[in-house]
Amino acid sequence: MNGKSNNSFTASVFCYYKIYNDLHLIINSGPNDDLVGYIVKLDRLNDAIIYFKRTAVIDEQKRLTQLYDVGRQKLIEASDEVIMRHTNPILPNELLELCRSTSSLSIDTDSMQVPDLGSFRIIFDWFNEHGFQQGLINSYASKRGTLSRNSLKSLAEHLQRNCARRASVSMTCIRSHTSSRRASYCSELLRGKIKTKIDGIGRRLTLSPLLDGRRPSLKNTLLPPEMDTYNDHNVDNLSSSVRFSSDRETNNYKFLLDAFVVLLLHDSDLLFYTFSNEFNSLIFIKSIELPLAYMHDEAQQLCKAIERLPSKIDSGKVAFFGLLSIIRWFHKSKPVFTKFYDENDLAPEHQFGSALSAVFEHSIIECLRMILEEVRNDSSDINQGSHIHPLALHVLSFMEGLLDYEDLSESDRNQLKTSFSTVNGAIDTLRQQNQEYIIDDIQIRDHLRSESKKLVLDMFKTYYTKFTQNNFFSKSEKYLRYNPLTLESVIDGFFEH
Repeated sequence: MNGKSNNSFTASVFCYYKIYNDLHLIINSGPNDDLVGYIVKLDRLNDAIIYFKRTAVIDEQKRLTQLYDVGRQKLIEASDEVIMRHTNPILPNELLELCRSTSSLSIDTDSMQVPDLGSFRIIFDWFNEHGFQQGLINSYASKRGTLSRNSLKSLAEHLQRNCARRASVSMTCIRSHTSSRRASYCSELLRGKIKTKIDGIGRRLTLSPLLDGRRPSLKNTLLPPEMDTYNDHNVDNLSSSVRFSSDRETNNYKFLLDAFVVLLLHDSDLLFYTFSNEFNSLIFIKSIELPLAYMHDEAQQLCKAIERLPSKIDSGKVAFFGLLSIIRWFHKSKPVFTKFYDENDLAPEHQFGSALSAVFEHSIIECLRMILEEVRNDSSDINQGSHIHPLALHVLSFMEGLLDYEDLSESDRNQLKTSFSTVNGAIDTLRQQNQEYIIDDIQIRDHLRSESKKLVLDMFKTYYTKFTQNNFFSKSEKYLRYNPLTLESVIDGFFEH
């Protein structure tokens, strides 16, 4: 028995010494198509390094460590190749179509190389086990972030060259959908391609969550926008003052916001295939740094340009109202962002919507201060033949436009609906009760009619005028059943007999 044990020990030691010659060519050649086999060989190298380190055979340990480092670098290069296949910038027209799309924004597994993503997942799991995953995370996040930033930059340049009339594409809700087709497709394909190899590795490469049939979290989709017909024309020669005195630049930024969200959804979806849940939030935060910085810079440049416009109460007011329309975009999109943050486990400090909207909120305050200074410092004279000062006209026109952006919160909206419903109910009750009695004395009837109008009608006119300036309901006939004229007619009807 001792002889057999010694022979076995000698053979195992001899194998460790042979590993360098056996694997030198394979390791230097890279993984090619046999990724799993390559990782197994790297683990053999690592076992030999541990042995020679324990036995203090320094030269052999050093030689194997150098080869191991080469193999690890080859794995990194292989992962970069996989990432690069999925980091080509999206063309502007394609990105605009995605913004308009009424279909799911999740990844189309029929048109992508799912085995590539499975390969990346295997590489990452190996690096994660050996403690070198941070470099891979940074590489992935950087390349995906660069893709998103370049896609947004390309879209911005496209919008600068072509003037696109835009209806609101604000997101107002989330349509959740299951992704069973995506999960089952991935599972079946990857099981068939790599499961048999994974089983041979044992504990080193356990089956990743990608293969366990788990459905990914529900994803967001944009509502179908009502897009105006595009009137594209070259605007390269437009001066800065002309460009920023209209709402074109603010509309363009809303296009960028829509595209930014589309890219975020796509990145969040892609993370499901490439990383386990524990890393998704960390990687997502890193991957949005570059596109978010770009959106922040664009926001600041846009706001500064509008702040520099002269006569913001007159010729520059449309651009100022454009800033308000962007705030409205954020306001209407808040439910979408809230659900998106929850799905991706983003802490408050990483919730980017408030950081972007704050730029515009600050700029609006600055513009309002400047507008107030314009009014205070106005020295224009009344036009000949006119009885109204031009400043008064500008202020009235500005205030009228400003009221268009007086959005109500949902609680205010519900409160007003309840209020109008209560008023309607009270009038209905009075009409019903009036049918139960008759006043014969004409003088008393006239007196009651007059006093009722004094008591009720003036208050109702004030109430009605104040709270019907905004379109706070979708079915006006349901809440505005009585206006001041119809109420006056109802009161007259109370005392006709």
